[in-house]
Amino acid sequence: MDCAIVETDGFALRGGLSWSTSGEVEVGIVRDIDDRPVVVRELDAIWWRRLTGPPRLPEWLEDEAARDLVERECRATLLGLVLTEFRGAWISHPEATRLAENKLVQLDAARRAGLRLPRTLVSQDPAAVRRFCEELEHEVVVKTVAGTPKTPVMAGRVTPELISRDEDVALCPAIYQELVPGSRHLRVCCFGDKIYTGLLETDRLDWRYPFDARVEPYELDGATARRVRAVVAALGAVIAARLPRIRL
Repeated sequence: MDCAIVETDGFALRGGLSWSTSGEVEVGIVRDIDDRPVVVRELDAIWWRRLTGPPRLPEWLEDEAARDLVERECRATLLGLVLTEFRGAWISHPEATRLAENKLVQLDAARRAGLRLPRTLVSQDPAAVRRFCEELEHEVVVKTVAGTPKTPVMAGRVTPELISRDEDVALCPAIYQELVPGSRHLRVCCFGDKIYTGLLETDRLDWRYPFDARVEPYELDGATARRVRAVVAALGAVIAARLPRIRL
């Protein structure tokens, strides 16, 4: 089985994208990690990864507007090329990937699939946020909606002091969610119909940084597994490794 790996962050350093149409002649080519030309239309499957990392740009390109232009042009060309040329199986389709990354879309799909969710508010309205936290006696965590690749942003407990200034709360929306206490967490990854689950044991609220949790395999019960598959199907995904976490 021939496999081509394409480093999408390096097009500005070595080139690699070509697309044209002239009469009945259409060409859509990317260059892989070994600098081989790959005709996109001839591919059987594409595992489409998120294009969230920063691109590698030449040091001599110092102007910020120019750097932003190059990044946007490379990404838009790649996306347009594969969407117009590729005829095989997506894992997963770029549009499904984009939508599935949205936390609100994830939570809505989980709710409709029958998974039990903690009370959740996504808001930048100071009065609504304070009212939500007071109703839960400040047993609330706050999380980012999208985050940033520039720095890790940890989930944290909400204190009255944290939401005391209107301008801080109103700056941007955040996810305010009922705290579910516990030290046993499930990380569920789906590959088609197959589900692989890890049980993480840690007292950390956000166990990602530093990652020092104890991990072992875990078997989901049938009802939960069916609901998880329903979430993945609703998101239009084939592979899903960033579903809402489940806490035991």
